[in-house]
Amino acid sequence: MRHPGSGGLTGRIPVPSVFAGFSGDGRYFDVCRVDDLVCDTHTRPGTLAWQQDLFSFVQLALSGQPFPHTTYGLPGPARVLADQVAGEAASAAMAQYYELHPLPSRPPYGTPEQTLGTDVRVRSAPATDSEIVATLAAPTTVYAACQTHAESVTYGGVTNNVWSYLSDRHGWISNVFVKGPAWLPGVPQCTGPVPPSGATGPFHCDIGGDAHDWCARVTAVQADSVLSMWNQPNYTSGRNGYQGHNGNELILDCWTTGAPDAHGTGDRYWFAVDDGANFTGFVNDRYLTTGSRAQWSKVVPACKPS
Repeated sequence: MRHPGSGGLTGRIPVPSVFAGFSGDGRYFDVCRVDDLVCDTHTRPGTLAWQQDLFSFVQLALSGQPFPHTTYGLPGPARVLADQVAGEAASAAMAQYYELHPLPSRPPYGTPEQTLGTDVRVRSAPATDSEIVATLAAPTTVYAACQTHAESVTYGGVTNNVWSYLSDRHGWISNVFVKGPAWLPGVPQCTGPVPPSGATGPFHCDIGGDAHDWCARVTAVQADSVLSMWNQPNYTSGRNGYQGHNGNELILDCWTTGAPDAHGTGDRYWFAVDDGANFTGFVNDRYLTTGSRAQWSKVVPACKPS
């Protein structure tokens, strides 16, 4: 490192083994650019100035613009190795940033309702043969985002064919297990084939002309930023011109694994996506309303090796 007292944004870390033997002394090859905030910052970890440098780097990385730590342009195998290390270091820096500045949790939306019974199943669709996404061990408060007529369910001698989508549980519950009349007052009817914006889990959409496509919405993008599509499931493979905003729909073609997400949560799942018009590429699972792996893995196939 150029500044051994600081070690860059990630602090002093062991020299990556991939650089062994690159220089005459057999230790490592210094590829740090003078404007590289990850490994060439002048500030010491923990200081206010260091936090400001960290913030600047993360803002650059999340903006979709090229940033110094992944633009060294080394030739041949050295470039591949440098890009690999660059991506891991970038993720580490972002993880440190979000430990200092955690993202606010989004409160549940919808109408608060009280449930009945014990071990009540919340399901991925308004049907008793659909996947169980949560179990309510005892009566509790839930948030009903919308309700619709579907399969009839009988409990305690009462039959009801209305189901509500619970925003806080990311699934459906039969209204027979909710206090109140069959049709809950104040809860809107679900419109279209999917829950309202904010719900998680793949849904059918026709933005590409095929109503059978499985889709998800863009999420977790900061108001002053955009979501990019990458050529491969990592942040060093280059981007196309797509600029996504929260709520935009994307077709889920297949899934694979790759670099951890830019927010530092460790999510390594990526989806090959299509905006239905001009762009195809890869997006990390962290930035899509795909729900849990148990939800999307049943309808989205694994990507075939290229």
